[in-house]
Amino acid sequence: MINEKNWTHCIYQNPHSLEMAQISMGANWENDRAKDVFFVAHLDENHLGVNEDIFEDIAPAITFINSEYDSWEFVDLEFLNSKNKKEKESEGGCDNCSAH
Repeated sequence: MINEKNWTHCIYQNPHSLEMAQISMGANWENDRAKDVFFVAHLDENHLGVNEDIFEDIAPAITFINSEYDSWEFVDLEFLNSKNKKEKESEGGCDNCSAH
């Protein structure tokens, strides 16, 4: 489940395709000032936007993504990146200095 601590590196992925849903942060210009906003984006298999919802705060964005996409697979990209890095380091070879 996406929460306030992991929203920057976790997504939901459709288990039957490469579609995904994620939260990102941006800004809108209001009253001569930039105001933070949060986007919940549904992306297709080519990472093109299918739908995007905008929220003024992170909490409603998290509630929305968890309710709309909870049937999809939860993916922690930070975990996958660290797992892949460890696997690559354990392979050995000159690119990771394990032979030295």
